[in-house]
Amino acid sequence: MTRFNSEDHLARYIEFGEFPSIHRPMVEAVQWACPDDARFLDLGACFGLLGAAVQTLRPKAVVIGVERSASAIELAQKYGLPCQLVRMHVSRETVTELAGLIRKFKLNTVIARRVLPELWGGDLEGGRMFAKTLRDAGIRQVL
Repeated sequence: MTRFNSEDHLARYIEFGEFPSIHRPMVEAVQWACPDDARFLDLGACFGLLGAAVQTLRPKAVVIGVERSASAIELAQKYGLPCQLVRMHVSRETVTELAGLIRKFKLNTVIARRVLPELWGGDLEGGRMFAKTLRDAGIRQVL
């Protein structure tokens, strides 16, 4: 099985314009549940491939990806992925900064494939605080 953040996914996108099949369920959820002009926070974006797939599906959408890995962001920029990426390690200490980003771009939907348990799986109170902060910042839907 190929890891979610594998450079193999990026290579296939660069060479063939092919998005990872692991994103298919999320893209289908966006297609089903989100309006054309939704404004997405791609949490744990890695290279921004999910955000790029969403923007392909919804050209009027805004997608801002948040990623902690500087090298993933550098590769995305090198290959011209269309999703804007912001470097941030999401934690209790940075959730206020994340809320500011949500407000700045008027984001209303989170796409968070597999990342929420990694962030808050062992910290129920932190997860509650995170959810409340996102809601108060303008997030109305989490996919």
